[in-house]
Amino acid sequence: MAPVHIGVRALSNANFSDVLFTTLLMISAPFLVNHYLKGFPFPNRFRRWVIWGGIAWLIFAFVAEEYVNQFLGLVAMDANVHWSQAQAAAEELARNNWPFASAWPLGNEAYIAYLAHVYLFTGCTPIFPIAINALFAFWGGLVLARSLGDMLAFSPNKVVWFFLIIFFPSTVFWATSNLKEAFMYWGGCQIFSIVLPGRRNSSLFLSPGAVAGIIVAGILRPHICVVWLGACASVSFFQRGKRVYAVLLLMLLPLAESGLKKTAGVELSAPTSAVEKLSRQQSLQLGGGAGGSKIEYGEEGAIFFVSGFASIFLRPFPWEIRSLRVFISSVETWAVTILLIMGWLRMTPWERRLALKTPAIQAAILVCIVFSIFFTYLPNEGLMVRQRVQMIPALLVLSLFPILLRSFLVNKTMYENQRGAARFGAIRSTG
Repeated sequence: MAPVHIGVRALSNANFSDVLFTTLLMISAPFLVNHYLKGFPFPNRFRRWVIWGGIAWLIFAFVAEEYVNQFLGLVAMDANVHWSQAQAAAEELARNNWPFASAWPLGNEAYIAYLAHVYLFTGCTPIFPIAINALFAFWGGLVLARSLGDMLAFSPNKVVWFFLIIFFPSTVFWATSNLKEAFMYWGGCQIFSIVLPGRRNSSLFLSPGAVAGIIVAGILRPHICVVWLGACASVSFFQRGKRVYAVLLLMLLPLAESGLKKTAGVELSAPTSAVEKLSRQQSLQLGGGAGGSKIEYGEEGAIFFVSGFASIFLRPFPWEIRSLRVFISSVETWAVTILLIMGWLRMTPWERRLALKTPAIQAAILVCIVFSIFFTYLPNEGLMVRQRVQMIPALLVLSLFPILLRSFLVNKTMYENQRGAARFGAIRSTG
């Protein structure tokens, strides 16, 4: 009876607008799935399960922040701040006053402006914006699955990996919240499609989805957008033989570091000072509260790139586990890292060379390198696991590419052998 009790309590916190508009979002799930996962190599049964999974994800929005966070010992401080500021801004908008510092808000202010307009026009609670975020994250997973499916046709027994791509645990959890992570994940998947060409609009350098991803990510977190766009576009230009353009784009990546430097307010050549500064900033933004368990960098403090690399692929360390949520984060991080290492070690030298020549792998490596710099300056574990969502597309491609490549090569060999046998049979019959 406990699940029913929780469900009733969750619905009691929602209003009519939440239920109505979230239901409309659920109706869109089958259309998105049938658009992106239509035809080979995705079987009908797989699409049906993904549709139900997407609908369940949207239902999860009704219980995610209040009940799941409470169970895991999390306090949605950033989300609460976002919603209270959005409500205040909506009241000003209702009085025909513009409550934002600029005519075109950027960053966190842009997200507040978006929430304020949603609240003003729908009268919803935070549940409906959370459902929108969930839908965008689900959409991003579909884009990533479609692109990989087109590039590496897989055998039916590998379809489970595409469930992981679409419903990756961290994505589901952190995107189903009143935070910017869902839109940044969606934008990253759309931009990543530049080097993951699907069958649709393959002649276009930038698909409409990629353009939309650049706009959304550029408005909410410009420095993260620069990382994804710089990595993917430069690799694409190199592949097309336009190396001058590629070099110019790679020169834009320091702009992302400039954006982080502006956020930290200190010289990034001093990682420990930057971490302390960011920690104080977050504490002030949250009214003096902590944003998560403080990351212990040891006596030497944070080490440029090395600490960030460890945060992406190794943290939380097993000996840092003190709660269920940290245990879940650690298991997921280490599972992905082990999968990545084992996958690449099991590849033959030829397969490894082939993979390293693949644009998607090259772009993913570049993204991981720059994010390793960014993650050097994260002050606490909660912010670390949340921010990692923005680079999950790169991590998934690096981890699953060896498995899918092996399946693709096996299928290709079988197909060529079958064609050769059929051709030989035809020659014998005509002889």
